[in-house]
Order: sequence, then C-alpha cells, then structure tokens
Amino acid sequence: MTTIDLNDLSEYFPWGQVYEDLGYAMPYPEVMMTSDRAYALQAQVTGLLMMQSWGAGNSAAYTLERAEATHLAYTLTIDLQLPSIDEAWALIGIPEERLRDYMRLSLVRYVSDKALPEGSTFRLVPLSEERYMFVGA
Repeated sequence: MTTIDLNDLSEYFPWGQVYEDLGYAMPYPEVMMTSDRAYALQAQVTGLLMMQSWGAGNSAAYTLERAEATHLAYTLTIDLQLPSIDEAWALIGIPEERLRDYMRLSLVRYVSDKALPEGSTFRLVPLSEERYMFVGA
C-alpha cells in the first residue's frame, strides 16, 4: 500500500459537492466570489483537514493494480482510517459519515491525478466504499 499525507487530499476535496450538500444556491467556485460565509467555510474546512492529518491514528493509503492486460483498467483499493475526528466538523454541518465520503472521494481523485497513466482518460466505477475500478475510456 502507498501511504499519503491526509493534508495532500485538501487539493482534491469535493468542494462543489460540499457547498451543494450544505444548501448553497450558487455552485462552486462562483459561490466563493459572492459569499463571505462560503469563503470562511472553505478556510475552516482546509484548517480542519490539516488538523485531521495530525489526529492520532488518522491515515490514508491505497493500492492500485492493473486489472486486465488486454484492457486499460485499474483496481483501486483504499484504506482510510479516521479514528480521531474533530467535533468541529459537526458544528459546521458536516457529519462524520459525510466527512468519510468526502475523504474517500478526495483519495480517489488524488490517485486519479497522481498515479494513473498521464494523458489517459478513465471512467470511475465504484465497487464498494473501499474499492473502485478505473476503466479506460
């Protein structure tokens, strides 16, 4: 398994989904230009993500394996451990299970950007919360 720093996932955090889930009428990133509250939320979340990376036992790792020799496909297995979740997440409206979903999506996006062959286009097929398949388009 390849271990990554949780802090590296903030760049891949699903901001658009977060703002939609929290009921913002305008999509991301436009909402950042019109709402001080949205801007403050992003600063809070970014800080919490950094703190999450320091939490005892919190970690992220993945394994990426070529699925088939004849087809451009990879199986991704992720291992996201978050035993120490700051209570501030709930205070800003992001419950623990939703945070886990966001973090898993961030990890998948990270792998897509950093570990898949450059210049290739892939379709993501979720197999479970911990397993995904990237299939060449």
